[in-house]
Formats: sequence, structure tokens, C-alpha cells
Amino acid sequence: MSPLSRILNRVKGIHEVREDFGSQEIWYSKFYSEINLKGKGLGAFTFRSLHKKMEKRYTDMHFENVLEVGAGKGEHLEFLNHSFGKYWLTDIRKPDIEEGRVGSGEVIPMEANVENLPFLDQSMDRVIVTCLLHHVDKPERALQEISRVLKRDGCAMIYLTCDPGIAIRLIRRLTIGRKAKKMGFSGFSLLMAREHRNHVGSLLEMIQYTFRERYLKIQYLPFRIPSWNLNGSIIIHIESIT
Repeated sequence: MSPLSRILNRVKGIHEVREDFGSQEIWYSKFYSEINLKGKGLGAFTFRSLHKKMEKRYTDMHFENVLEVGAGKGEHLEFLNHSFGKYWLTDIRKPDIEEGRVGSGEVIPMEANVENLPFLDQSMDRVIVTCLLHHVDKPERALQEISRVLKRDGCAMIYLTCDPGIAIRLIRRLTIGRKAKKMGFSGFSLLMAREHRNHVGSLLEMIQYTFRERYLKIQYLPFRIPSWNLNGSIIIHIESIT
């Protein structure tokens, strides 16, 4: 395809047909870690800052049994500020991280579907959910499972991006999207459309209903205005039953 054809197609909203356009496999295998974790740009800085904010509330605490769902490759683990006895690191595919000890605690990677968790009722002191609920087929079922395994006096933390809000689309285009394009990944917007198929407004309603008997603290970031359209992220802290 000639450069002129590419320009005309871009104006018309037509994308060049490529097998790797918006590919989930290519994004996570070649670009995700490099851009979000190891990069020096604003996107990587924001990623690290958000994970630190998620854990600030739990500094110097101890949880005997901790469950992280949708854990990926265990990226969140390094941001923990608290001690633990056992930490189940779970995802739809077993996280590629060795089982072993972190400090005085034991890290246990395992395959588990959040919509059907292989844990007993009220068995977890803390549940961590980062960047997951936008992706699952049955988000309300996933929330019910999280509620089921969480102890009555336990706590959970859920992180959401504000898709499809105005602010997050602008922020992403100027940071991660731009970096991805510069590094050679095509179709970032299509990837996000495929990946983040559950609307943040709907997810918030489901979370508030599922945990209606518990205390919820909702943080909107970075602008702190209580609107998903005007922020990039939301952190929900779920605490003991009232």
C-alpha cells in the first residue's frame, strides 16, 4: 500500500488489513512489559504510581491469606507494603512465576478462573483485583465469587480504568498509545476495544450492589472529581461487613 493510500484510508477511517493489527498475543508478548513496566515514559510512570497508590492504605498490615485474581505475571506483587502468610497468585493461565517465599510469606501461583474460584467460602483475608473486570465474560459472577471467598472481616481492592471515558481515551492516546505506535505496534485502539469490553459505569453499579453490606471507599484518579468520564482510573477499597 502506497503512503498516499495509507493517508487517504486513515482519513476515511479505514485501516490497513494486517494479521497483527491490534493483536492481543503480540501486545502482551512484545510490548506490554516494555511499555508499562520497564519504560521511562509517562505511561510507565503512571502504571507504577497507580500500583503504589493501591497499596498505600495497607501499609504495615498483615493478612494471613491473600488472593490476587487476574494476576498476569505477578506485576503487582512488588508493590505490596504489607506482610502475608500465603499469597495465591491466580489467573486464567497459571502465572509464569516460581512458587516460593517472599519475606516470611509463601507465594503460590495457580490457574484459576475468577468466575469459579477453587477456594472455600470466607477463606481470604484480602482479595486484590487489578485490570481484570473489563475483560471477563461475566463480571457480576466474578464479583459474587470474590464476595463469597472474602471473610466477613476481610477487605478487597478493585482497580478499574475509566473506559470508555473521555479522559482515559485522551490520556491513553497521548501516552501508551503514542509509545506503542512509535515502537511499531499497530491497532492499539482496536486492542483496547476488544480487551475492555465491560463499561466502567456498569462495573461500578455491579460492585456497589454486590458489596452493598460492606463499607466502600471509591477513589477517582488523577483529578478526584467523582466522575468516570473525567478521570483515568478508579480504586475501590472494600472493607468489613457493617
